[in-house]
Amino acid sequence: MAFITDNCIEDNENKFCSLWTTFQRIGDCANLFFNDTLRGDYFFNRLNNLRFYEVEDALGKALEICSKNKHDLYVHIPYTSDNYPLISLLLERGFRSIDSMYVLKIANNLDISSDHGRPSLRINIQVQHESELWVRVFCDTFSVPTWIDEVDKIIKRNKSNLALIIAHIPEKPSNPVGCMLLYKFHNITGLYCLGTLKPFRRKGIATRMIRFAAAFERLMDSEYLIVHSLANENTVNIYRNLGFEIVQVKAIFAPKPL
Repeated sequence: MAFITDNCIEDNENKFCSLWTTFQRIGDCANLFFNDTLRGDYFFNRLNNLRFYEVEDALGKALEICSKNKHDLYVHIPYTSDNYPLISLLLERGFRSIDSMYVLKIANNLDISSDHGRPSLRINIQVQHESELWVRVFCDTFSVPTWIDEVDKIIKRNKSNLALIIAHIPEKPSNPVGCMLLYKFHNITGLYCLGTLKPFRRKGIATRMIRFAAAFERLMDSEYLIVHSLANENTVNIYRNLGFEIVQVKAIFAPKPL
Protein backbone atom coordinates (compact mmCIF):
# COMPACT_ATOMS: atom_id res chain seq x y z
CA MET A 1 0.00 0.00 0.00
CA ALA A 2 2.11 2.87 -1.31
CA PHE A 3 -0.10 5.57 0.20
CA ILE A 4 0.67 4.56 3.81
CA THR A 5 2.41 7.40 5.67
CA ASP A 6 3.45 8.19 9.24
CA ASN A 7 0.08 9.90 9.83
CA CYS A 8 -2.45 7.34 11.09
CA ILE A 9 -5.44 9.63 10.56
CA GLU A 10 -4.41 10.34 6.96
CA ASP A 11 -3.81 6.63 6.41
CA ASN A 12 -7.31 5.75 7.59
CA GLU A 13 -8.80 8.24 5.14
CA ASN A 14 -6.62 7.09 2.25
CA LYS A 15 -7.23 3.41 2.90
CA PHE A 16 -10.98 3.96 3.09
CA CYS A 17 -10.97 5.88 -0.20
CA SER A 18 -8.96 3.08 -1.80
CA LEU A 19 -11.82 0.66 -1.06
CA TRP A 20 -14.07 2.77 -3.30
CA THR A 21 -11.64 3.68 -6.05
CA THR A 22 -8.69 2.68 -8.18
CA PHE A 23 -5.43 3.85 -6.64
CA GLN A 24 -2.41 4.93 -8.66
CA ARG A 25 0.90 6.29 -7.41
CA ILE A 26 2.22 9.26 -9.40
CA GLY A 27 5.84 10.24 -9.08
CA ASP A 28 7.56 9.86 -5.72
CA CYS A 29 4.69 10.80 -3.44
CA ALA A 30 1.40 11.81 -5.07
CA ASN A 31 -1.63 9.53 -4.74
CA LEU A 32 -4.45 9.44 -7.29
CA PHE A 33 -7.80 7.84 -6.39
CA PHE A 34 -10.54 7.64 -9.01
CA ASN A 35 -13.74 5.79 -9.82
CA ASP A 36 -15.53 6.52 -13.09
CA THR A 37 -18.94 5.67 -11.65
CA LEU A 38 -18.51 8.13 -8.79
CA ARG A 39 -17.72 10.94 -11.20
CA GLY A 40 -18.21 14.38 -9.70
CA ASP A 41 -17.57 13.31 -6.11
CA TYR A 42 -14.55 15.08 -4.67
CA PHE A 43 -14.30 13.12 -1.45
CA PHE A 44 -13.50 9.76 -3.05
CA ASN A 45 -11.93 11.07 -6.27
CA ARG A 46 -8.77 12.92 -5.32
CA LEU A 47 -5.12 13.64 -5.92
CA ASN A 48 -3.27 14.13 -2.64
CA ASN A 49 0.14 14.05 -1.01
CA LEU A 50 1.52 16.42 -3.63
CA ARG A 51 5.02 17.80 -3.10
CA PHE A 52 6.10 21.16 -4.49
CA TYR A 53 9.20 19.78 -6.15
CA GLU A 54 7.20 17.34 -8.28
CA VAL A 55 3.92 19.21 -8.71
CA GLU A 56 4.30 19.99 -12.43
CA ASP A 57 5.02 16.39 -13.37
CA ALA A 58 2.39 14.95 -11.02
CA LEU A 59 -0.34 17.32 -12.20
CA GLY A 60 0.47 16.59 -15.84
CA LYS A 61 0.25 12.83 -15.36
CA ALA A 62 -2.89 13.07 -13.22
CA LEU A 63 -4.64 15.29 -15.77
CA GLU A 64 -3.66 12.87 -18.53
CA ILE A 65 -5.14 9.90 -16.61
CA CYS A 66 -8.31 11.79 -15.76
CA SER A 67 -8.75 13.02 -19.32
CA LYS A 68 -8.30 9.50 -20.67
CA ASN A 69 -10.93 8.17 -18.25
CA LYS A 70 -13.21 11.20 -18.74
CA HIS A 71 -13.50 12.18 -15.12
CA ASP A 72 -12.63 15.29 -13.13
CA LEU A 73 -9.45 15.93 -11.16
CA TYR A 74 -9.74 17.14 -7.58
CA VAL A 75 -6.62 18.10 -5.65
CA HIS A 76 -6.56 17.96 -1.82
CA ILE A 77 -3.97 20.19 -0.14
CA PRO A 78 -3.71 20.66 3.66
CA TYR A 79 -3.77 24.29 4.76
CA THR A 80 -0.28 24.60 6.27
CA SER A 81 2.36 27.27 5.92
CA ASP A 82 4.59 24.76 4.14
CA ASN A 83 1.91 24.29 1.48
CA TYR A 84 1.28 27.98 0.70
CA PRO A 85 3.72 27.92 -2.25
CA LEU A 86 1.98 24.80 -3.57
CA ILE A 87 -1.45 26.42 -3.26
CA SER A 88 -0.18 29.55 -5.02
CA LEU A 89 1.21 27.42 -7.83
CA LEU A 90 -2.11 25.62 -8.29
CA LEU A 91 -3.91 28.95 -8.55
CA GLU A 92 -1.34 30.14 -11.10
CA ARG A 93 -1.93 26.97 -13.13
CA GLY A 94 -5.63 27.71 -13.45
CA PHE A 95 -7.02 25.68 -10.56
CA ARG A 96 -9.79 27.08 -8.36
CA SER A 97 -10.79 26.34 -4.80
CA ILE A 98 -14.17 24.57 -4.73
CA ASP A 99 -14.45 23.56 -1.07
CA SER A 100 -12.59 22.91 2.17
CA MET A 101 -12.67 19.78 4.30
CA TYR A 102 -12.26 19.67 8.06
CA VAL A 103 -10.76 16.56 9.64
CA LEU A 104 -11.76 16.16 13.29
CA LYS A 105 -11.05 13.62 16.01
CA ILE A 106 -12.21 12.68 19.47
CA ALA A 107 -10.27 10.46 21.85
CA ASN A 108 -11.55 7.08 22.93
CA ASN A 109 -11.56 8.12 26.60
CA LEU A 110 -14.07 10.94 26.00
CA ASP A 111 -17.59 9.53 26.36
CA ILE A 112 -20.14 11.47 24.30
CA SER A 113 -22.61 8.61 23.99
CA SER A 114 -25.11 10.01 26.54
CA ASP A 115 -27.79 12.27 25.09
CA HIS A 116 -29.62 14.28 27.73
CA GLY A 117 -31.63 16.31 25.24
CA ARG A 118 -35.13 15.48 24.12
CA PRO A 119 -35.07 14.16 20.54
CA SER A 120 -37.69 15.52 18.17
CA LEU A 121 -38.15 12.05 16.64
CA ARG A 122 -37.89 8.62 18.24
CA ILE A 123 -35.45 6.43 16.31
CA ASN A 124 -33.50 3.22 16.67
CA ILE A 125 -29.89 2.91 15.53
CA GLN A 126 -28.39 -0.49 14.79
CA VAL A 127 -25.68 -2.35 12.93
CA GLN A 128 -27.01 -3.66 9.63
CA HIS A 129 -25.67 -7.10 8.72
CA GLU A 130 -27.25 -7.25 5.25
CA SER A 131 -25.78 -4.70 2.87
CA GLU A 132 -28.69 -4.22 0.45
CA LEU A 133 -30.76 -2.01 2.76
CA TRP A 134 -27.75 0.08 3.74
CA VAL A 135 -26.79 0.61 0.08
CA ARG A 136 -30.32 1.73 -0.78
CA VAL A 137 -30.55 4.29 2.01
CA PHE A 138 -27.03 5.57 1.23
CA CYS A 139 -27.93 6.23 -2.41
CA ASP A 140 -31.24 7.82 -1.42
CA THR A 141 -29.64 9.97 1.27
CA PHE A 142 -26.93 11.34 -0.99
CA SER A 143 -29.20 11.49 -4.08
CA VAL A 144 -26.95 9.25 -6.18
CA PRO A 145 -29.33 6.61 -7.62
CA THR A 146 -26.96 5.85 -10.51
CA TRP A 147 -24.30 4.68 -8.04
CA ILE A 148 -26.36 1.87 -6.57
CA ASP A 149 -24.80 -1.05 -8.47
CA GLU A 150 -21.26 0.22 -7.92
CA VAL A 151 -21.81 0.94 -4.23
CA ASP A 152 -23.40 -2.49 -3.81
CA LYS A 153 -20.26 -4.12 -5.25
CA ILE A 154 -17.94 -1.99 -3.11
CA ILE A 155 -19.79 -2.71 0.12
CA LYS A 156 -20.17 -6.44 -0.54
CA ARG A 157 -16.47 -6.71 -1.41
CA ASN A 158 -15.40 -4.98 1.82
CA LYS A 159 -18.25 -5.79 4.20
CA SER A 160 -16.08 -7.78 6.58
CA ASN A 161 -14.04 -4.63 7.27
CA LEU A 162 -16.99 -2.26 7.71
CA ALA A 163 -19.65 -1.67 10.34
CA LEU A 164 -22.77 -0.67 8.39
CA ILE A 165 -25.18 1.30 10.56
CA ILE A 166 -28.70 2.57 9.88
CA ALA A 167 -31.24 4.65 11.78
CA HIS A 168 -34.93 3.93 11.49
CA ILE A 169 -38.23 4.77 13.13
CA PRO A 170 -39.05 1.93 15.58
CA GLU A 171 -42.34 1.09 13.89
CA LYS A 172 -40.73 0.95 10.44
CA PRO A 173 -37.47 -1.03 10.64
CA SER A 174 -37.43 -1.69 6.88
CA ASN A 175 -37.58 2.05 6.10
CA PRO A 176 -34.33 3.63 7.31
CA VAL A 177 -34.06 7.39 7.73
CA GLY A 178 -30.26 7.62 7.85
CA CYS A 179 -27.00 5.73 7.49
CA MET A 180 -23.29 5.77 8.28
CA LEU A 181 -20.43 3.31 8.44
CA LEU A 182 -17.37 2.80 10.60
CA TYR A 183 -13.99 1.68 9.32
CA LYS A 184 -11.02 0.82 11.54
CA PHE A 185 -7.46 1.01 10.26
CA HIS A 186 -4.20 1.70 12.12
CA ASN A 187 -6.07 1.78 15.44
CA ILE A 188 -8.16 4.72 14.19
CA THR A 189 -11.89 4.38 13.50
CA GLY A 190 -13.29 6.59 10.77
CA LEU A 191 -16.94 7.59 10.64
CA TYR A 192 -17.92 7.88 6.99
CA CYS A 193 -21.03 8.22 4.79
CA LEU A 194 -23.12 9.87 7.51
CA GLY A 195 -26.39 11.24 6.22
CA THR A 196 -30.15 11.37 6.73
CA LEU A 197 -32.99 11.37 4.24
CA LYS A 198 -34.21 14.84 3.34
CA PRO A 199 -37.60 14.70 5.16
CA PHE A 200 -35.84 13.71 8.40
CA ARG A 201 -33.10 16.34 8.53
CA ARG A 202 -32.76 18.92 11.33
CA LYS A 203 -34.36 16.52 13.80
CA GLY A 204 -31.21 15.58 15.72
CA ILE A 205 -30.81 12.22 13.99
CA ALA A 206 -27.26 12.82 12.76
CA THR A 207 -26.17 13.92 16.24
CA ARG A 208 -27.61 10.77 17.78
CA MET A 209 -25.87 8.65 15.16
CA ILE A 210 -22.54 10.32 15.96
CA ARG A 211 -23.09 9.54 19.66
CA PHE A 212 -23.85 5.93 18.72
CA ALA A 213 -20.66 5.80 16.64
CA ALA A 214 -18.60 7.11 19.57
CA ALA A 215 -19.99 4.40 21.86
CA PHE A 216 -19.42 1.73 19.21
CA GLU A 217 -15.87 2.99 18.64
CA ARG A 218 -15.12 2.54 22.34
CA LEU A 219 -16.09 -1.12 21.93
CA MET A 220 -13.72 -1.33 18.94
CA ASP A 221 -10.95 -0.05 21.26
CA SER A 222 -9.56 2.50 18.81
CA GLU A 223 -7.38 5.40 19.85
CA TYR A 224 -9.55 7.99 18.09
CA LEU A 225 -12.81 8.38 16.21
CA ILE A 226 -12.31 10.63 13.19
CA VAL A 227 -14.83 12.42 11.00
CA HIS A 228 -14.74 14.68 7.95
CA SER A 229 -16.87 17.75 7.32
CA LEU A 230 -17.06 19.68 4.05
CA ALA A 231 -17.33 23.44 4.49
CA ASN A 232 -20.09 23.59 1.87
CA GLU A 233 -22.24 21.31 4.05
CA ASN A 234 -21.86 23.60 7.10
CA THR A 235 -21.79 20.70 9.59
CA VAL A 236 -18.47 21.22 11.37
CA ASN A 237 -20.09 22.78 14.45
CA ILE A 238 -22.20 19.66 15.01
CA TYR A 239 -18.97 17.78 15.67
CA ARG A 240 -17.29 20.57 17.61
CA ASN A 241 -20.28 20.90 19.91
CA LEU A 242 -19.93 17.19 20.70
CA GLY A 243 -16.27 17.58 21.70
CA PHE A 244 -14.45 16.82 18.44
CA GLU A 245 -11.34 18.88 17.74
CA ILE A 246 -10.15 20.00 14.32
CA VAL A 247 -6.81 18.42 13.48
CA GLN A 248 -6.50 19.46 9.85
CA VAL A 249 -8.20 21.59 7.20
CA LYS A 250 -7.73 20.73 3.53
CA ALA A 251 -8.34 22.90 0.49
CA ILE A 252 -9.98 21.14 -2.45
CA PHE A 253 -9.07 22.41 -5.92
CA ALA A 254 -10.32 21.65 -9.42
CA PRO A 255 -9.19 22.97 -12.80
CA LYS A 256 -11.16 25.98 -14.00
CA PRO A 257 -13.69 25.05 -16.73
CA LEU A 258 -12.41 25.66 -20.23
